Amino acid sequence: SDNVVRAGLTQKFKDVPTLIEMLTYRTDSLAESHFPNDSKAVQSYTPPQWCDEFMLTSVRLEAGATESVKLPSIGLGVVTDGKGIINGVEVSEGSTFVVSHEACASGVSVAAGKDSKLTVFIATINKSSPAAAKL
Repeated sequence: SDNVVRAGLTQKFKDVPTLIEMLTYRTDSLAESHFPNDSKAVQSYTPPQWCDEFMLTSVRLEAGATESVKLPSIGLGVVTDGKGIINGVEVSEGSTFVVSHEACASGVSVAAGKDSKLTVFIATINKSSPAAAKL
């Protein structure tokens, strides 16, 4: 493709100066981000309002632990480690799932297996976005 700037891992032309010029190395937007901790097991990354496309919630449970996770909208989830039950359905590493509107309203039930920790990530609409206010 002619719209790719390469910097390595290829025998093709590498344009490192252009790549460096294109990148932004600022982290000041992290100060505007929110990481609410309703519990130690649940964290949400909420980008600033100007980036209203998504919000990402992580749930990290030790074996046998449970959480009810409130979300602002329907979402898509993935299990990245362990085994457990999400809203009554058995899941394991690699499982993907959809969080329905009903589950958002009542809270997503997440439980790690008796002998297994569980790590889950769920992407939803950014709760600070104008679109979320319409939900």
